[in-house]
Amino acid sequence: MIVPIPALWSRQRPEDPQGKIDRALYDRSHRLMAGLSIDHRFRRVHGALAVTVGHGKYLRLRHVIELSKDIPRPVAEACQSFVKGLSSEAVELASLRVDIASLQANVVEQIKREAGKYVDRVMAVAVSDPGIWAEDFDGKETYTGLTDATRLAELSGVTVIDDFSARDLAVGGRGAPLEPIPLWLLLADRNGKVASQNRAVICAGGSQRDCGGYLLPASDGLDAELPSVQRFSAFGFSFLGRLGQLACEVRRPVPDLDKLYAEGKSDESLLQMLVAVLDVHQRNGGQIRPAEIEQCGQDQISANQICANQISEKQPAKLSVDERLLSVVKSYLAQHPQRLASAIRTSVVAVVDATIQQMQRLTLASDLTEIWVAAQPSFEASIINRFGQKLHGMEVHSIAKHGFTADSLPALTTAILGLLHVDQMPANVPWLTGADGQRILGRLTPGRPSNWRQLVRAMADFQPPAMKLRDAV
Repeated sequence: MIVPIPALWSRQRPEDPQGKIDRALYDRSHRLMAGLSIDHRFRRVHGALAVTVGHGKYLRLRHVIELSKDIPRPVAEACQSFVKGLSSEAVELASLRVDIASLQANVVEQIKREAGKYVDRVMAVAVSDPGIWAEDFDGKETYTGLTDATRLAELSGVTVIDDFSARDLAVGGRGAPLEPIPLWLLLADRNGKVASQNRAVICAGGSQRDCGGYLLPASDGLDAELPSVQRFSAFGFSFLGRLGQLACEVRRPVPDLDKLYAEGKSDESLLQMLVAVLDVHQRNGGQIRPAEIEQCGQDQISANQICANQISEKQPAKLSVDERLLSVVKSYLAQHPQRLASAIRTSVVAVVDATIQQMQRLTLASDLTEIWVAAQPSFEASIINRFGQKLHGMEVHSIAKHGFTADSLPALTTAILGLLHVDQMPANVPWLTGADGQRILGRLTPGRPSNWRQLVRAMADFQPPAMKLRDAV
């Protein structure tokens, strides 16, 4: 019997994204999940449409489409005022959530258009946003999301899964980080025959608030335990993005930052000061007087003097580590305006070397074979180059090889969290968040009846794997 090739396939070019979706979704075992995230500076709403196969810990990504939309400045400024505690009016917050829901619904509509004729197979949209973090009278962290899930579900017609952090907070956790399990599913070596490569991922910049890295252990899928993902600090990477903005102000036309990195030479005096700032941030949890950094930049005091300074409780720090590093570089460029290339190269060297030191303190670091870097495009090649120089024989790649970027990574990991909710798989890592136990993260808000019924059927048809009694209780 001769089966004709579907006309739809024959019209599509192999590199066409819609053609990839057509080929993947011809098999009904593939699932679609949308993910939304908001930039921590409230500049853009990022979206991702994930096409996956498998369930739970056997889930694998087959294709992803990225989207984004700018947030109007008045809305962004209003969000920042609430996050910084400058505004607390309930009516203003309610109005702001309506504006954000409208922006998110616009991105969801773009995602539905990208899904084309498979729009009815988008199971839900998982949403994460920076939210408003505060401490209650007991000193415990609280989280209030800026997403109006009810309004978003009504505007988009798609079921919404949100409030992932709140579930972890409810069991004694910090509500973050929640991306380790999604990153492990996306990037770890999970070869069903021989899984031997322990990998690391550096989340450096992009739309993420906290830069960090994770060691992702290999797994052949036979282990019943949660993967022993380990986290290490990667502070200072977001400073590179701000340094890029400074470089564009200093030199016109806009310079090629990777080219400047290649042309520059490491300056020992600047490197010593940057390392001192990073060392103080690591030792004291980021507490250091702004005046000390100002003195460091102007008088170029020694690194030992900076590290020896003690912090007074009456004089808390008001600068982030990025602002401190940027202050040092600005002072350096004020004295040496022609050494922009050296300032960029030295900054990359200081930040990457500090991260490598953090990695080497973990048990799995000695068995690493591969590193994936999710960084801003302007500095990605420079960061990869420095990692390659310091870690001889280790493969270092950009996550762009997987088909997604650093900006869309939070939206993609949020989509994976949504799928784990559908699959009834706990997605928090207790030893990283401090939670008392594993929990299924997220909260469902039904969309239109047809979409809601589809999701309920998908959840009812899947039988989650058995759990140990101590984990289930």
